[in-house]
Amino acid sequence: MAGTFDQRGQLVIGDGRIISCFGKKRSGKSIMGTLLFRSYPGDRPDRD
Repeated sequence: MAGTFDQRGQLVIGDGRIISCFGKKRSGKSIMGTLLFRSYPGDRPDRD
């Protein structure tokens, strides 16, 4: 996902982004998804 984070490490949101978190069991996927969800500006997308 080149270019999706700015110089300060903030997520740069574009139109129609789909963000997925993959990893082994108990590796923090849900925590990462929650942090991304909470930091999303404006209307929040649906997450599953």
